[in-house]
Amino acid sequence: MDAITAAASCGSTLFEEAELTRQQLIRLDYFAAPEALQPYVTTLFHFACDEADIRDMQPAAVGFLYFFLRGHGKMHFASGITDPSHPVSLMTPSAVA
Repeated sequence: MDAITAAASCGSTLFEEAELTRQQLIRLDYFAAPEALQPYVTTLFHFACDEADIRDMQPAAVGFLYFFLRGHGKMHFASGITDPSHPVSLMTPSAVA
């Protein structure tokens, strides 16, 4: 996975012309959070896709703590700002507000 491209807003014009990555190519594996983390972690999952470029939209939801084990990405916001990923990235629910 060389790049992950995501939009933080469903209203973003970024994807009006671009095709999103087909859902069948994306793998999500969910895990129960360790008991000590359960008060702080609602969902723990591993995301994988073998495509070189992944185009997807992130819903306005709870905060996400991303660990990029391989590859890199960019978040494109409706305001026109682009934010590159880091090995560890935090996306808060109000990042677009």
